[in-house]
Amino acid sequence: GFRLNCSPEDCNLYSLVEAVEGPMPEGECILGLSLCADETKCPIHDTWKEIQAAFRSTMMSTSVSDVVEADKKKREALEQIDSLVSLAVGE
Repeated sequence: GFRLNCSPEDCNLYSLVEAVEGPMPEGECILGLSLCADETKCPIHDTWKEIQAAFRSTMMSTSVSDVVEADKKKREALEQIDSLVSLAVGE
């Protein structure tokens, strides 16, 4: 297991993944081309760069607490659905 060195509210997913996996690679070509860069772009370079930036931004703006709270809400919703199904089938 792991132990956070910050509060769940202050620890973002980017920092968490980076602590466990190491720095996230930047600028790697999704097609695996070694010469893919801003100067020598592959056909999807610009799109992939935008996707990476959006992913990084989302990871940096999402806290561990956000994930825990979202999971809690999903579990509560599933429990309510399960209760309704049980009532409907007469359990």
